[in-house]
Amino acid sequence: MADVSAPSTLSTLDKFLSEQEPGTKHWRTLGRSRKKVVRETMPKTADEWVAFYDAINERESELERAGIDLEIVPSMRVGLCSTATTVDLVAPVEVRSKDEVRALAMLAKRLLKRETTIADEWPGYSYGRDTWLSEAGLRKRRRSEVQ
Repeated sequence: MADVSAPSTLSTLDKFLSEQEPGTKHWRTLGRSRKKVVRETMPKTADEWVAFYDAINERESELERAGIDLEIVPSMRVGLCSTATTVDLVAPVEVRSKDEVRALAMLAKRLLKRETTIADEWPGYSYGRDTWLSEAGLRKRRRSEVQ
């Protein structure tokens, strides 16, 4: 990404949303003489922005293939708001249903009450480059299922 710097102009999306560069309007007739805009197509993305996004995508792919030298361990951070207690939990848990959300909430509650600890729940667990690289095939299969 070193060879492609961030473009100096606004992106097509920024221009489109700020109405500096309007898109193509698609109309539908209502009756004999009235028309209504049913959708608007964004203008074509500038070449410098296409090159910038291509460079970002290439760097992301490179990092995905090689991994990064980072070790993640389970942790918890508690914050207090005026109306609630916030809990940021980093843990090897997959939540895919309402029941699993309830179980995660109960776990967070037990952690807050100090009935259990992170070390008791996930002893010695860490997620690093080796784990990331071993899951590469799974990520590739999931991505192909989505597309």
